[in-house]
Amino acid sequence: MFNVDITRKIGDRGMKVLAAQKDIKVTVANSDNPADYMDLLREADGIIHRIPTKLPGELLRQLPRLKVIAHYGVGVDLIDVDAATKLGIAVCVTPGANTRSVAEQVVALAYCITKRLPTFTNELKKGNFGIRYAALQPTELKGHTAVVLGFGRIGRVAAALLRGNGMRVVTYDPFLTKEDVEKAGYEFEGDLYKALGQADLITLHMPLTKDTKGMMGSKEFAAVKKGAYLINCARGGVINEEALYKALTDGTLTAAGVDVMASEPMDVTSPLFKLSNFVATPHTAALTKEASARVSEDDANAVIQVLHGGRWQFTVNPEAYDHMKR
Repeated sequence: MFNVDITRKIGDRGMKVLAAQKDIKVTVANSDNPADYMDLLREADGIIHRIPTKLPGELLRQLPRLKVIAHYGVGVDLIDVDAATKLGIAVCVTPGANTRSVAEQVVALAYCITKRLPTFTNELKKGNFGIRYAALQPTELKGHTAVVLGFGRIGRVAAALLRGNGMRVVTYDPFLTKEDVEKAGYEFEGDLYKALGQADLITLHMPLTKDTKGMMGSKEFAAVKKGAYLINCARGGVINEEALYKALTDGTLTAAGVDVMASEPMDVTSPLFKLSNFVATPHTAALTKEASARVSEDDANAVIQVLHGGRWQFTVNPEAYDHMKR
């Protein structure tokens, strides 16, 4: 019998897939703190991992039976992948399952901040109909330039949706060539600062790594076209939040909309939350009912496949299979 622990309940489709396995016992912790259920984790052969639970190396080394971690999405910055690899633990992800949902959130936030929806709604609730006459003119997306930083699966769909709104789309991705981007039908800019200088709207689409941590800082905001809008549905840590606050208060940015922040659960005492031109959602971009169904099923199948001796096609550390515990 294999034991599979789920940090927080996944979608019903995935739960049904797991329930159909006679040799798998499933436990749902519904806690972001592994200390609350260490006894279960020590007996776990598999974990289905959800944000914001952290799985550092010191924790993984205490789990003698663990063979696979299936992450609910693609970003594995909360998992010590190096430690998992050394311990023979496969770290599996589900690329593509939530791509459309996250890309649509980019457009939703774009509309939200360019149309000043939160400010207008909050003022109207106070009885201030006159807010419509304030110097808070909404703007259209059409005819403006969107700069997509990171041109992977989500970045490409976001680019298509923004172009569908009449925007010129310029992309920056250090891992792609001009030919790669132009073949996809978009403009390429190989210099980050030149890209930022063209942007009316910036949307971020990169993983959080040692190279991308804080990549949007004071120097980068200084290169931004004055009055631009910023959207982040990638990882919070790619933005230096002190620099973001300054950009939102000195006029560099007109507004920002984010689904992620450096600290999660989000710290609502952050000065950013006091700004009317800062909009945040609680890391929900990938949690549509459609994406949840797809991701949960993929996670369930990943765990089942690995526990039964197979290899999940989307494993970030395939070398772990070479010395996996059996």
